[in-house]
Amino acid sequence: MWPIFQHWSAAIVSFTATLTGHAPAGRATLCYMSDSNELSAPELDPVAQAILEHLSLQNPPQDVKPVAVAKFYAEKRSKPGTSPNLWRRYLSAVRQQAKFLARSGKITIIHRGQLADPDTVKGLVKYRLGKSG
Repeated sequence: MWPIFQHWSAAIVSFTATLTGHAPAGRATLCYMSDSNELSAPELDPVAQAILEHLSLQNPPQDVKPVAVAKFYAEKRSKPGTSPNLWRRYLSAVRQQAKFLARSGKITIIHRGQLADPDTVKGLVKYRLGKSG
């Protein structure tokens, strides 16, 4: 068989298998759809979950710096022998997910002691659990 026909043949088998629910061995991966019309709530990113977890562990509730959350997340994911500076890899993800959580109202971002807009804030910030968090 010519290479182009092999490519199209595999695509047709994959498409047919998806429609019928019968896949030839080793040829296609099936995705089954639910019959219900309900949409499940999207799962939070692991970093966003770590932010909420770290904030909820504070007793008494207090503001938390992004570096502390990044260190908390890195500590949870670290394996023996990893660098003590692993938290630096997660700092930008913590900041990004914190903005997402602030937009959804789960946390608030504090800048210079005032509530800050997550879309425009720059500089040193702290995080606090929001009213719905």
